[in-house]
Amino acid sequence: FVKSPRSAQIAGFCCGLIIFFDDYANTLVAGSSMRPLMDAFCVSREKLAFIVDATAAPIASIVPISSWVGFEVGLIQTELDKILEKYPDADVAQTGFAVFLETIKYRYYAIFMLFLMPL
Repeated sequence: FVKSPRSAQIAGFCCGLIIFFDDYANTLVAGSSMRPLMDAFCVSREKLAFIVDATAAPIASIVPISSWVGFEVGLIQTELDKILEKYPDADVAQTGFAVFLETIKYRYYAIFMLFLMPL
């Protein structure tokens, strides 16, 4: 499968996409597991660090099944409860998860990094 430095970098990117449940776990697992492969194809450690970092946070912030999103949804829900308590007739989403899903399309950094990394 991996036959060149470019394909090794794509493999590192794909590994980062697969491990989406937590950004720190992604960094540790993808970085450690891809290091021997990148070394074999003379891809610098700095490049590996960038590939791992540029996929870890963006994928964890977009995929609805991650520890990052669970924390975000909790914060959003707390603020929604305050808004709905003060303005019961407010026309806003009722759950923090619904607000999170609505905001995915505005996460430009994450979207751009995930689309531009493979180029």
